[in-house]
Amino acid sequence: MKKEIKIAGAGPAGLSAAINLAKAGYKATVYEQNSDVGFKSNGDFQGLENWTTDEDTLKALKRMNIKPLFKYTPMKSFEMYDYKSRKYLLKSKKPICYLIQRGNAKGTLDASLKKQALEAGVKIIFKKRLPESKADIVATGAAKHIAVGEGIKFKTDLPNTVMSIADDKLSPELYAYLIVVNKQACLITCIFSDQKKNAQKLVDKTIKRFQKLKKFKIQNKKPIGCGINFQIRDSAIKNKRRYAGEAAGFQDYLFGFGIMYAITSGYLAAKSIIEHKNYDTLWKDEFGAILKQGISNRLRYSYASSEQYVSILKKAEKTDALAFFAKWYRPDIIKAILYPFAKTLYKDRNIFK
Repeated sequence: MKKEIKIAGAGPAGLSAAINLAKAGYKATVYEQNSDVGFKSNGDFQGLENWTTDEDTLKALKRMNIKPLFKYTPMKSFEMYDYKSRKYLLKSKKPICYLIQRGNAKGTLDASLKKQALEAGVKIIFKKRLPESKADIVATGAAKHIAVGEGIKFKTDLPNTVMSIADDKLSPELYAYLIVVNKQACLITCIFSDQKKNAQKLVDKTIKRFQKLKKFKIQNKKPIGCGINFQIRDSAIKNKRRYAGEAAGFQDYLFGFGIMYAITSGYLAAKSIIEHKNYDTLWKDEFGAILKQGISNRLRYSYASSEQYVSILKKAEKTDALAFFAKWYRPDIIKAILYPFAKTLYKDRNIFK
């Protein structure tokens, strides 16, 4: 057995790192302040995006020694609505994303990662917080968020559904969504943190809007929330500690996707230890350019008018949706030109470290 590696946080980033370290013969110990995994987004449905690279997301997970044993639903189409509630159906021949559920119940992503970690020989210590100063890898999430998702989870009579609305009256500069899988639903409106005081009012308006679009029952309603932490870093290493996932600000600045960043950065943090490579070099080569493009995309989306949202949705509806999102997210010359302007405009948002 090689030396012990201490990891703070049992989320996707921390467990991804632990699994890979244990498989390489290291003694991996994970410290989690909660009594189980999945407390942050317990019951929330989220998406594993499939457009960042040409490699299918499930194959990417297997390459990183993560078995996709959790329940997932491939989505090849979903509905989007504009500010006038006009419908646009986005379709693709391949999965646009894979819907998964978070939490500690059987079949969730978090429970699956926990099981795989324990089977690999990882030691997980719950109800104990490891100070960052004593950790080799910090994967504790973020203390503060630049944006949040506020809403409800509930049981419903709707069939499997993914619906999203682009309307600043419900979700200023962001979006609202409804996901239903096997009669379990979550309805979220995403808002920047400076709008949090208006969260409940926006959530109520969002619920009413979705129910106007499609009549459905809401049973066993419970509040739910999640956060978004985004940063552009020169380094994700501090005093030899490697920061992964949200703790490093690795999240999409356009729409908040972050699970694959978490799993990938955990894998790369472990790889840097196993193969004695520079962690900063690894993550920058893997997704550094795409993180920067998120700032350019945020600029394009934030300054779009309601009618420009409509134009975007019309273009998306006329093409393959997977290809459309790939074009939006992957680096190109236009985003590279926009980046310095976006960086200047967003310099006060505390996202550049």
